Amino acid sequence: MTHTLGIKVDVDTLRGYTVGVPRLLELFAKHELRASIFFSLGPDNSGKAVRRVFRRGFISKMIRTKAPSTYGLKTLLYGTLLPAPMIVDSDPGILRRAHKEGHDCGVHAWDHVLVQDQLDAMTEEQFEALYRKAASKYEEILGSKPASYAARMQADINLNNFLAGMVKTPFFAVIIGVIGCFQGFQVTGSAESVGRLTTHAVVEAIFMVIVCDALFALFFTGIRV
Repeated sequence: MTHTLGIKVDVDTLRGYTVGVPRLLELFAKHELRASIFFSLGPDNSGKAVRRVFRRGFISKMIRTKAPSTYGLKTLLYGTLLPAPMIVDSDPGILRRAHKEGHDCGVHAWDHVLVQDQLDAMTEEQFEALYRKAASKYEEILGSKPASYAARMQADINLNNFLAGMVKTPFFAVIIGVIGCFQGFQVTGSAESVGRLTTHAVVEAIFMVIVCDALFALFFTGIRV
């Protein structure tokens, strides 16, 4: 019995586009393979993914995939401390090469992080506007309209997701309350003291909530929730 293997590649970062895609093209050419490659054609806002830190499984995924060493520090700062660079515009020749070598090239998104994080809140018109923006850039570079499109949709929220969130919430509340009260009792009476200790409370609470969420992520992963 003959099996057919389909290869699908999503290109979502500047590093993935400028470093990863050329290497993949060489590998595909060596083995005479053709793949479906979907490109994010807009900005690389990878740094904004930090907003997912409270999402179940995010921290454990970052540790498991060794994200900092895989993507590089610059990628993890794009869109936050560093300006978000345009992915395909950095070197349109890479997209042209993939298309010329016979790969099925399509649109993944305009701004991958934006779509992944805010899809549920987008209107149909907003989503279509982003798609048209990406399709226009694709046509500008290749001279033809994209025949395929792929974007990662948010996973359905099931009962386990809801219960996991409900279990963690009281712990986060206790952490924030205890740290806030503790720092509040340290105030000496001056306005400078209030501001300084408020900052301490905020920083400590954020740090401890992240640590607590990481421990919950490991726990839920261990029990396969």
